[in-house]
Amino acid sequence: MHKKYNSNDALSNFIQNASKHANATETGDYKAGNKYYNVIVKSINYLYRHDTLYLLFPCLEDPDIGVRMWSAYALLSIKEKECRHILEEIRDGDNGIHCVTAEYTLKEWEKGNLTFPWDWD
Repeated sequence: MHKKYNSNDALSNFIQNASKHANATETGDYKAGNKYYNVIVKSINYLYRHDTLYLLFPCLEDPDIGVRMWSAYALLSIKEKECRHILEEIRDGDNGIHCVTAEYTLKEWEKGNLTFPWDWD
């Protein structure tokens, strides 16, 4: 018997794959990174469509940079001040390639060009 997929499953998939995506980005393993990215996007979409995006709120304080950064992106339109602060900390810290990702996320947000997975359909 298969367990029914739910918001807690989506959250778990989000956390696991956000962390793996950050590691793949750091090592330049873009093939794996793309696979993790797809799961992250599907997880964000699931949470959004089931009105459970708020489950990502605690992830904004996660010690893992990938989880923090992806959560800040997903929640930027809901908790702008807090998410901007997190992205600015990542941008301004000693975070390697993640500094660039955070910087461009903020730039695109400020320009009004940033889109979210639920807008892509």
